[in-house]
Amino acid sequence: MFRRLNRRATAPAAVKERVEFAHVVTSEFSTSLCRFVLVCSCGTMFDTNYIDAALEWRELHLTLAPLEDQLAAAPH
Repeated sequence: MFRRLNRRATAPAAVKERVEFAHVVTSEFSTSLCRFVLVCSCGTMFDTNYIDAALEWRELHLTLAPLEDQLAAAPH
């Protein structure tokens, strides 16, 4: 399992970074379905028979899901 952390370049003493893993995507190849199955810790699931589509979905989900979490937490 790979995790990508996007960090901004800042002075080391200026900011203490807090790393949270709200969305952790696990993936496997289902031989019974002959598909790549990705499951996020938030409950979202995606499956495809193309590895490039699975990699793209994983990257998009890890980028956009935290933004959706912020929208859901914002007062309406």
